[in-house]
Amino acid sequence: MNEKNFEYLKKLLDNLGFGSRLNAVLQQALEKDFNTFSLGISNSYLSDEGKILGTPNKDIVKYQLNFNKSRSSDSVFLNDYRVFLFKPMEITPRSHTFDLERDHRITAWQAYRMLSGFSIEKNVFPPRKEGVDVQQDARKIWMKLSLDVLDAYEQHPMRKFYPEYGYDLSATLDRYPLTNLSGPIKEVAIEHLAQGKLFKAEMRLYDQFFPVYIAARPELRALEVFDKDLNRIPDQQIFMDKLEPQAQAPTSEQEDIDAADRSVGPEQPWQQYPTDGSGQKVGR
Repeated sequence: MNEKNFEYLKKLLDNLGFGSRLNAVLQQALEKDFNTFSLGISNSYLSDEGKILGTPNKDIVKYQLNFNKSRSSDSVFLNDYRVFLFKPMEITPRSHTFDLERDHRITAWQAYRMLSGFSIEKNVFPPRKEGVDVQQDARKIWMKLSLDVLDAYEQHPMRKFYPEYGYDLSATLDRYPLTNLSGPIKEVAIEHLAQGKLFKAEMRLYDQFFPVYIAARPELRALEVFDKDLNRIPDQQIFMDKLEPQAQAPTSEQEDIDAADRSVGPEQPWQQYPTDGSGQKVGR
């Protein structure tokens, strides 16, 4: 067994958030000199619903790590790992394979948050250009899985948003009527959102103050906002005063009544008018 290679792999697993639980079975596999092999590990996380609403919901995450032996040496490398996320009330697990090189060494925690529907921010180094020995500076990019789409390889497409895309999280936070985000608290909020976490804040709506939870939404250069029960609050409700009135075709009185009946959903604390009743929950 290549001891130097073993030490490298142990350090890699630890840096990816798998700790040392796989070290013993990894050593056994290396001693048997397999050309390819897979190792498995499971974790459980208290879901956002569990943390915020006090429900006993736990997310179960299973990781399958795929190793391959080099064709030119006795070194073994971890090329990718597949993640299966089992969420309460969902029949089939969510799954995705993360390639270490292509996906910039996504950690176990980051993979879990991305499969939960959230975006993360990572520092990545551009690939070195041929003939250039100097490594370029790292750049921050946002990454998100399109969970509603599967490609030909049964993978969720990975969306990457580079600085040129123009998503400024700090400026985005300033756009929303959040009342308690300034100084050190704002710095903590930015750190949490970059890790794919929800952050509790306070928002002013209709001259009232309500607790909300926010998440980064780079694809729209915006935030995702949820109420205290984790129902999504659309931007149309947050920025009602900035929406331009649209001309509507005249309707009969009965049609107006029927439309109002259809639009009424669960009553929310900030609502002063009929809503669209979407009531979409966190954890898409």
